[in-house]
Amino acid sequence: MKYSELLHKLAQKFILTAIQIRQDDDINAIQIGIGKQPHTLYIEQAATGPLKLLNYITQQTNEAVVRCPCAAQSEVSLSNQALIALFNYANELLAVERQQEVQFEHILQRSLGHDYQDVIDYAAQQLNNTLMIIDDNYRVLAYSHTFPFPDPLWQQNIDQGYSRIDFIRGIQKMLAQTTTSAQASYRFPCPASQYQRLVARLYFQHDLVGFIVMFDDQQPFSAAQRQLLPRVGQVLSNLLGHAAAFKDYQVSVKAQLLNDLLEGINVNAVKVNTQVIGYTVPRSMCLVVLSAKTELTQLCQKVRTAFPEALVVVYQERVVALLPGALTALKKITWAKLQQQLQCQMIISNCYNDFFATKAQYVIARHAEKLSLQLQDHAQVLFCRDYYFAIMLDRIKQRDVLTAFIDPGVQQLREYDLANQTELVATLAQYISCGGKQTMTAERLFIHRNTLLNRLHKIGYLTGLDLKDSQMWFQLECSLQMQNLLTSFSGGSKQKSLVH
Repeated sequence: MKYSELLHKLAQKFILTAIQIRQDDDINAIQIGIGKQPHTLYIEQAATGPLKLLNYITQQTNEAVVRCPCAAQSEVSLSNQALIALFNYANELLAVERQQEVQFEHILQRSLGHDYQDVIDYAAQQLNNTLMIIDDNYRVLAYSHTFPFPDPLWQQNIDQGYSRIDFIRGIQKMLAQTTTSAQASYRFPCPASQYQRLVARLYFQHDLVGFIVMFDDQQPFSAAQRQLLPRVGQVLSNLLGHAAAFKDYQVSVKAQLLNDLLEGINVNAVKVNTQVIGYTVPRSMCLVVLSAKTELTQLCQKVRTAFPEALVVVYQERVVALLPGALTALKKITWAKLQQQLQCQMIISNCYNDFFATKAQYVIARHAEKLSLQLQDHAQVLFCRDYYFAIMLDRIKQRDVLTAFIDPGVQQLREYDLANQTELVATLAQYISCGGKQTMTAERLFIHRNTLLNRLHKIGYLTGLDLKDSQMWFQLECSLQMQNLLTSFSGGSKQKSLVH
């Protein structure tokens, strides 16, 4: 313990004056009498006058005068009883310090295993209290399993993954009213609970990344707990940081909000975080999933530049952006132009109104991405709505039953195409896609209109279908979708998807 630190603690119980610290020194022993051993605090007892605390360092001396903390301020010297109390109290302080160092050394040794859960459990045992780590967005990152949490409200925090809003406000008040320090711990009450909290700041690579929290279990916090908590916190923040348990601190807190939505974190927790960061949930929104071979962080920055109001995050090796706006506004976006600018594949959801449906929209987008590969669709801009039917079919476990729903005429055309190297199935698909408009169909197929008419006549002759009956189109389109999907599942035909 430093000489200055020891004097500071003694001053909480005794009156110290005339303090002179010429060179701070570590104090390892305390003696009554006069001596000049280094790292030793001497309590000099003179015949008259007050006591002196002396610490000799080379040719210099640290010193302070001790006066009696009694009601009669005329007393200038300590009695023998008070001298013994001073000596004993100073040694108690040193003993606590030594015990803390032993405990901290054990915690440091434990940290060599790089298992932060093991360290936080062991640290809780050493501190004889429950511990919790939250990041600077008030997410619960880790907590000790050594003891049960005494406060039922904090079990709710664990369940929802976020701190309660009253605790968050308490933390924010503490940050505003206290000096920045990695060595200090702060105690404050919670209006919704009878338990006190002891909190210390956590830093990783010189940035504030979160807090370590201890609960009093309705017992006063000891000096050892108050002093060890910040040191334990720094060990844990280093382990968590290198274990990637903390978020990427280059990403904004808004990005973390989107990440939590994609993870499906408790709805109440997300609502708390929107309050904390002051985010206004849009009435309508669209999710865009971007995949690229380039550096994702660079792509993420480009998307943020293109859409300043969007939530953007790197998630599961994709860049995901939640764009606020109504459907009419989003339609004005030229997706092909944006794709050329970003040089990536884009999967675009429908517009939706439920903020908490974001995870479901992401699942649909990834499913559409997977199906586009199976169906040999190499388009760089994919719209999820074009894959809704295929996604529903893909979720059917007994896929062999799908063949029963395929119109026999479609199956007959497919067999005819394979035998004669024709494109009647593709022609039928495009004809339905164009709503029976012959000129548009011919242009899409890059064939003459007479060629199209010949093909349609052939289709009608082989299948007996009346292609002028629009009521048949939905059934035929479903059959084409199912046949296309089953072919991709079986790995049979390598032809490109016929229907979007």
